[in-house]
Amino acid sequence: VHIVTSTGGTGATAGWYEIGSQTPTTWVLDRTTGAIATTLTSALMGGSLLTIQQGFTSGVAGNIFNVKAGTYTLTSALTGSNFRYILSGYSSTHGDMGTKPLITTVTNSTELLKLTGSGSVPTIFNLSFSHGAGTPAAGISQATAAAGTAGPVIVSCIFSGFTNALAFDTGGTHKAVPSLTVVNTEIKSDTVNGIFVDSGVVTVIGSYIHNNTSDGLTDNGGGSSLADSQFFCANSIFYANANGINGTLVADVLNAQSCDFAGNTGAG
Repeated sequence: VHIVTSTGGTGATAGWYEIGSQTPTTWVLDRTTGAIATTLTSALMGGSLLTIQQGFTSGVAGNIFNVKAGTYTLTSALTGSNFRYILSGYSSTHGDMGTKPLITTVTNSTELLKLTGSGSVPTIFNLSFSHGAGTPAAGISQATAAAGTAGPVIVSCIFSGFTNALAFDTGGTHKAVPSLTVVNTEIKSDTVNGIFVDSGVVTVIGSYIHNNTSDGLTDNGGGSSLADSQFFCANSIFYANANGINGTLVADVLNAQSCDFAGNTGAG
């Protein structure tokens, strides 16, 4: 509920509150409003927000942000909340896994979703992401990662036309993404890599990664300070990339089961 204004007594502190339970006459909120003998004159209940960013700004840990099918054109990057949350696209009913909402931009060098805090751990379902500008940027990025914690999970999504569709630990600090899991997802037509990590554990299941200018899946390499990467892939296709999977460090580990590496201009 968004409490806006109140009259009389000690007014309620305006802001966003989460409703834990309700009766016909009472809301039980996640914290006190500070109101004493006051009457609410404007309080908007229901959770429907104009923008995805407002959800991130107002949400609390554990929230599910449901995004209705449609096109969301950004002019600046979404800033993901610094906690664990779910971002889920739907068509007519929450969770129906229907028509994928499209999150896109035609603004040069604009990322779509920046995970700015090490605690920003989303699970993302059933969304389509694309970049339509002449100078693209990353789709989802995280500059630094939190060691020893779970990482993002991407399920039933589409990424198209980025530099790196998924780019983790791009801050040059050589901290591994703890884990990245990609399931039933298509990643295509990116000008650099499909999935880029500095190092860490990456699991790809039932996905189609194709027609990326550089690698389908790669780690950064280039320095002895980097940890090794562990890539686990099953039932996935790596097609028409430069390299399907490129592990650049001597200690990298690859376990690929029931995968297809075809048409890559370099190595499978």
